[in-house]
Amino acid sequence: TKSVVCLFWRDPVGCLEALFLHPLFHDKLNLVPHRIYHTAENIVHVYSEWMTGDVTWNMQSQLPQGATLLGVMLSSDKTNISALVGNRSAHPLLLSLANIHMSTHLKLSSNAFLLTALLPIPKFIHKNKHMRGLLTDWLIHESFDIVLEPLKQAARLGIMMNDPARNLWLCYTPLASYIVDTPKACMLTAVGGKTSPITTTMYKQFGDPFPHPPWTAAHTLEQLGSVKVLPKNLEQYFNAAQIHHLSSVDKPFWQDFPLSNPSNFLTLEPLHHWFKAFWDHNVCWCINIVGAKELDFRFALLQPSTGYRHFGEGISHLKKVTGCTHRNVQCYLIGVIAGAVPLAIVLVLRSLMDFQYLAQAPELDDNDCNKLLSSLKSFHDNKSHIIAASGCKGKKKKIDNWFIPKHELLQSVVPSICASGASFTADVTKHAHIVVIKYPARRSNNNNLDPQICRYLDWLKKSSKFELATSLHEAQSGRCANNDQSDDEGDDASRPNATNEATCSLAASAGGSVPFPLCSFSIGNTVISLARDPKINQASIDMTSETFHIPDLQSALGDYLHQEAEKAPHTVGGQRCSPDDIWLPFTHLAVWSTLRIQQTAFHTNNITAPQTVFAAPPSSLWPHGQHDPVIFNVDEGKQSFCREVQLIFHALPPHGQRPRWHDRFLMYVHRLDIIPQDGQDCDPITSLHILRRAKRASRAPLGDVIPLSRIRAPLNLIPCFGKTANKQFSYTDSHAYSDEFYLNKYWHKESFYVLSL
Repeated sequence: TKSVVCLFWRDPVGCLEALFLHPLFHDKLNLVPHRIYHTAENIVHVYSEWMTGDVTWNMQSQLPQGATLLGVMLSSDKTNISALVGNRSAHPLLLSLANIHMSTHLKLSSNAFLLTALLPIPKFIHKNKHMRGLLTDWLIHESFDIVLEPLKQAARLGIMMNDPARNLWLCYTPLASYIVDTPKACMLTAVGGKTSPITTTMYKQFGDPFPHPPWTAAHTLEQLGSVKVLPKNLEQYFNAAQIHHLSSVDKPFWQDFPLSNPSNFLTLEPLHHWFKAFWDHNVCWCINIVGAKELDFRFALLQPSTGYRHFGEGISHLKKVTGCTHRNVQCYLIGVIAGAVPLAIVLVLRSLMDFQYLAQAPELDDNDCNKLLSSLKSFHDNKSHIIAASGCKGKKKKIDNWFIPKHELLQSVVPSICASGASFTADVTKHAHIVVIKYPARRSNNNNLDPQICRYLDWLKKSSKFELATSLHEAQSGRCANNDQSDDEGDDASRPNATNEATCSLAASAGGSVPFPLCSFSIGNTVISLARDPKINQASIDMTSETFHIPDLQSALGDYLHQEAEKAPHTVGGQRCSPDDIWLPFTHLAVWSTLRIQQTAFHTNNITAPQTVFAAPPSSLWPHGQHDPVIFNVDEGKQSFCREVQLIFHALPPHGQRPRWHDRFLMYVHRLDIIPQDGQDCDPITSLHILRRAKRASRAPLGDVIPLSRIRAPLNLIPCFGKTANKQFSYTDSHAYSDEFYLNKYWHKESFYVLSL
């Protein structure tokens, strides 16, 4: 090498024990393999955590009675530290505990991945490029052998560890998951570049519509034993290994790792294997078939949504595209290309989209796995239409094959879920690179970074341990003090503990003086929040009607009050009962332009990120206003409807009066009706609902006033552009001038699960 090679590492068993013993994870651990079923007949198996997979059952059966598994999760990838100054990089090896709940792993603040080694990045002086790559692979595997040897011994003999409750466990530490991209996976398994790292598939078989046998550890070692050339003869050994589809690594690090098999611990995840494949292939197909100019214009016409990137210049010329951009493009693609490409092309892309979205679910059962296989079969049955439409093109000529490694890996997704559970992702490990590499590097003197990073992390570890110990001690001391105080106070201890001025003020206020309506409230699993101060504090009904272009607002309010008096359901539609000049018991409204909605996740009780819904009046930028669609229920009914929010307001009652409607927020909405498709609710090709804007006999939009509390979730609509999008449209008016829309279930994973499962 051009310089001395250094390996910095710390005891991986100590890292694993630190996670196992961490008090913040005491109730976030699975220590016993278990199986979950949807039915009492134990037919439909549910897969979620690593301990619910089939592999853990097989491992547990090989352990002594009373022993437990501590699954090791590894991840390694080069990361740039300074791209412009010095072009420096690091190669961290991250370690985590697979027994920790995946929902905890996915929280960036949990810091569940620890740096256990800084792998060397050598620069070999060999003249042959392939030999330099071979030597690098050898060095990486040799480094893994050194670093992971304590884990191998623990997996072979077992080791005693304490859990956070001070219980002593006999633990075995198999390799449960290694999160890497496809080229790195081939390097780890010691197979050749044109071979699948998980199955025995060669590159000319990557397009086969059926799975091939797994490439097991025994098979790899058998092939290595067939190579008769000594490894010290580099070029001869390299050529001999290529015949057996190997990468020329003579001693894979996992060969003496008990209970570990590459076909099991190489768990597939979205960032490297799906989002990257989507951008490299699916998007390119669409650009080639639709045309870059037309596709860019369609993306530019989409109405912006808070939290999502708006592609005002299209997508065909994007540079430095990240995984976040991949997701933002993916959630719109099906609705954007519908109508511009043949139906068979939409079906191919939709099948892949369904597969990728469903495979990201935090838990899947046998029925979901069958849906994954069905989507994959639909893709293979129709993928020939992509080549027929000249969708596959290289730099110089048309491509007429399916030699795509990431598509072959899709055949291993369902076996991986059944074996090791779901929800493995590289998103957290990418963030961990920032925490354990880039932040410490910024505090260095930019010379000899690796030892400075290690020293900084060692100091940070000691500081965090001291802070955690003192905080736990203070919490325990406070609890003891509270217990002593509660004995003296008697019944007073059961009173609410008002700890801030707002709580004290509300608790001391007289009955009926609490301000209504409350700006934040929950209905079922939905939380709705409005700003404390409205956009318009006080506006007359006529002024509001004129500002928001709602000519029938007064009569709609009259119909709402009539339904309130009759205690009838608040529906949108039907003949208007109230005249335009009906008398109302109020004259002014308080108006909001946005609201925020937060829900619990479909599969778990975790709270999702809040989403913003707009109901903004016309302006210079938005000549027709900015209005977002939502799902709402009628009087707690199970049937849901799609509506477009035009106005969010609160009717201001006369001073001193408290009518029945005084504590309610209201909204004026336009109705959107589902167009049945061949007797189905969804279009069978796009798998999307098609909505049409409902209109009255006068061709005016059909709208009514309903309670804001009926909102259940925000939605995303994509206008039906047809074969060619109207060149006169822009993103500010494409929704206003469109009458038919696709209900975009791919906008958010939660909306996909609700509308698909």
